[in-house]
Amino acid sequence: MKKVINHINGLTIIFLFAILALSCEKDKEETFAPERIFTPGRIGATSNETNAKLEWSPSLYVSDSVTYVVEVGKDSLLTGTIDYTTETKALSLTITDRNIQIKTKYFARVKAKGQGGSADSKWEYSNSFGIKGEQIFLNISDADLKDKTVLLKWRTMPGLTKIVLTPATGAPFEVPLDAADVTAMQKLITGLTPKMAYLAEIFQGTLSKGIIGFITKEPSIYAVVLSPGQDLVTAVANAANGDVIGLQPGTYNCVDNLAAYVNLVIAQKSVTIQSVSNNPADTKVNFKEVTLKGNGAGVTLKGIEFDGTLGAAAYFLNLAGMATDAEAATFTNLIVDNCIVKNLANCFLRGDRGANGSDHKIDLIKVSNTIASNSATASTYVFFTINKLQFSKLELVKTTFHSMGRAFISCNTTLSSPKPTILIDQCTINNFGSGGTSRNYTIFDANANPVDLTIQNCIIANTPIKDQTIGPAAIRATATTATMLFSNNNTFNLTNGAATPLALTFPAAMTMQNNKMIALGWDGATTNFTLPAGSELRTSSTTGGPVGDPRWAQ
Repeated sequence: MKKVINHINGLTIIFLFAILALSCEKDKEETFAPERIFTPGRIGATSNETNAKLEWSPSLYVSDSVTYVVEVGKDSLLTGTIDYTTETKALSLTITDRNIQIKTKYFARVKAKGQGGSADSKWEYSNSFGIKGEQIFLNISDADLKDKTVLLKWRTMPGLTKIVLTPATGAPFEVPLDAADVTAMQKLITGLTPKMAYLAEIFQGTLSKGIIGFITKEPSIYAVVLSPGQDLVTAVANAANGDVIGLQPGTYNCVDNLAAYVNLVIAQKSVTIQSVSNNPADTKVNFKEVTLKGNGAGVTLKGIEFDGTLGAAAYFLNLAGMATDAEAATFTNLIVDNCIVKNLANCFLRGDRGANGSDHKIDLIKVSNTIASNSATASTYVFFTINKLQFSKLELVKTTFHSMGRAFISCNTTLSSPKPTILIDQCTINNFGSGGTSRNYTIFDANANPVDLTIQNCIIANTPIKDQTIGPAAIRATATTATMLFSNNNTFNLTNGAATPLALTFPAAMTMQNNKMIALGWDGATTNFTLPAGSELRTSSTTGGPVGDPRWAQ
């Protein structure tokens, strides 16, 4: 009996030891539980212009004073170099360009530090993120970019120190910025290579504040360079086909030897006239008319202000035959780029002198980066009068047209030519229209001619001119093969000018899409068309940029 009792006691002791061992194992497991239980929740990362933000959910089963460790590196598992680390008690962390490099992909991980002798939690990993970098550079206008120089402009920013230029081939170089440059918010950089792609980055100490790319232009080869007071009329008359005439900054008068204003005639050749500075603000031509005469006549005008006041200019550009105005002629291209054209009695372009619609021909008419204004209110001419001109392409881009008289574009004489393409893109068009209630099609008139018409990314406002009236129809193109698109434009105050005004109407066949009607407070006297800061019109074009002439969104 005693042996049985002793055996039972022995089993009891063994059982108690087993329970004790299991209890120890449980305590051991609970000692390491925080590695699983209080790992922070999912970490999210957001990339911004000047910083990146990390946010995570709190750990469970810990006190409010838990400390989190954050590490940042360039590989997704952070097995390599740790570029930045810190500790925080918050549930978010903002990382700036003082901590990490801009325009670089990073990853982050976060863990909770152990409490009360417990081990740290496991890591929680983020998605990729980075700092996009500030962009204080403004867009580079054509007038500010030349073959060997560029004028870089930027938004106000104190403490800027340098611009680093990196060419597509060759070594980067620094351009220091002094206090005057910073105050002026611009820097002219010289000594560049023509036709070279560059990347410019602007710095405040070691911090990048903007980056922009550009390609320098081809070098201009001048046949002759004139100084103010020299004879432009004779230089054009003596020029050979294809010559480029350069104008040094100053004023030029198109006059004869008696100081009477005469036409600037380009006969049976194509000539380029451009300012050496490519800046219409410092190079001016007082003119009567630029006349293209005969086969092969064409002109490219760049970087010049043309003022018709002193010459009592009827037209800016006039297309005519060689022996007589109506004589048949095939012209070369007509290009106006980065110019100012103002004060005309009749119109910008007269192209209706041919005997019929096939006698006068031209391939391309292009006006870009230009401001054209002030033709007579009572003019019987449309600003672009091309009624008897067979043309392939008419392109009006990045240009401001205002105070233009009767109407904008007319090509309403029936032609036998192939269907032309008309593109009006990123233009600001203000204050035009006159001729009475029977005068319709104030914006565009093709009549029965087949055309491909696109009007996009424009601001068109204020018809008719004050105290004038017009008909209510804005556009006409009745050919069954005509295509018409009116897209991403902003229009306002387009009426017929009657005592009880009627809004201008557009053809039912015209495709209308993504257009707005936001009034901007302009009237017929407005000459500054700058878009309000924060306006939705700064981002409503087909490319996500501004509508209207881009110069007004700088």
